[in-house]
Amino acid sequence: MYTQDVKEYFEKNGKIYGVSSKYQFGEWDNKGYIFYDLDKAWEWLETEEYDFRERELLTQEEAYELFDINMDDDDPEGIFEWESTIKGWI
Repeated sequence: MYTQDVKEYFEKNGKIYGVSSKYQFGEWDNKGYIFYDLDKAWEWLETEEYDFRERELLTQEEAYELFDINMDDDDPEGIFEWESTIKGWI
């Protein structure tokens, strides 16, 4: 997403999704995150993970499509990291 799109989406929805992806052994390993603080999302996006992961910010629709989640589910547990597990980022 472009910077302006991220800001507009966050202002409208109060949260934004992040994905950290790594291609290994012929498939993608994706980890999803939910951010309720836009500054923390930007900080996370710009932080290097040292294992060649790619990071990007997504809308809910994009995140759910990536993780093959039914849009009727509301932030299903087990897919996205929660505040209690990554306190430094959310």
